[in-house]
Amino acid sequence: MGKSTLSSGLAISHTEKQEGRPERYVYTLTDKGLEELRHWLTEPIEHSVERNELLLKLFFGRQNTIADNIEHVQEFRTLLEQLLHKYRGIEEYLQANCADNADLCYSLITVRYGILRCQALLTWCDETIDRLHTFTETIQAAKQYET
Repeated sequence: MGKSTLSSGLAISHTEKQEGRPERYVYTLTDKGLEELRHWLTEPIEHSVERNELLLKLFFGRQNTIADNIEHVQEFRTLLEQLLHKYRGIEEYLQANCADNADLCYSLITVRYGILRCQALLTWCDETIDRLHTFTETIQAAKQYET
């Protein structure tokens, strides 16, 4: 929550001491903040266009080496694997504690989105890497044919 949320009276905050760790800031919605949240939840969803630098680089991939393009996708794949591992840990926690807490069940819905999105993107990465390797083989075969 930002300072404007606090200064406009939508939330209050306090700090909690933690042993061996920095103080933790805890935010609580005021009645006014809860009313504003409920209003916001009823509004239509604003859809935004995703900006993805990897896709832009691949779109212009002919201006780069295939090896560099493959490396970009492999780096993205590694990040996705790390994120998927993190999401699965959160999912495991939520599944173990969700039965008695409706709020955690809603959290489970959102973490499942992250898991399924990561899995789909990992599939795309594998397909893209395979396709780029095929391009390399095709180019090499064409060069051998020319000589």
